[in-house]
Amino acid sequence: MRTIAVLSLELARAARRERTYWFRTVYVALLATVVALFWLSASSQTAWGAQDRVGRDLFVTFAWVQFALINLAAPLFLCGAISEERNHRTLPVLLATRLSGMDIVIGKLLGGLVSMGLLLGAGLPIMFLLLVFGGLSPLEVG
Repeated sequence: MRTIAVLSLELARAARRERTYWFRTVYVALLATVVALFWLSASSQTAWGAQDRVGRDLFVTFAWVQFALINLAAPLFLCGAISEERNHRTLPVLLATRLSGMDIVIGKLLGGLVSMGLLLGAGLPIMFLLLVFGGLSPLEVG
């Protein structure tokens, strides 16, 4: 239960940070750019009858780019959690509470993972837009 307190604190802090919104904006912009560039290059080389293959290839490319971007963003969300407390000089105050060290670490880890999940959720509209290109069923996208 005490871990949830640290988690809610981390989520509230992340919601107030301007860089969180910049990360999401850049992430979605990169995904949309890659999808648009891949679609433009693939659709110009493919006949109209083979567009379902383009849709499937586009989805695979999207998944790999999203995987790479999430792996690049993970250290940004997870590595600075404890050191941020130290830099803001709030770590001694946090350690003076009834929270154990494990509660603090797990709460901060869960806060970073939830932020990563929200980043993945920001890419969902582009993922479902790929259904328009054909070659995929909604079950495969899910």
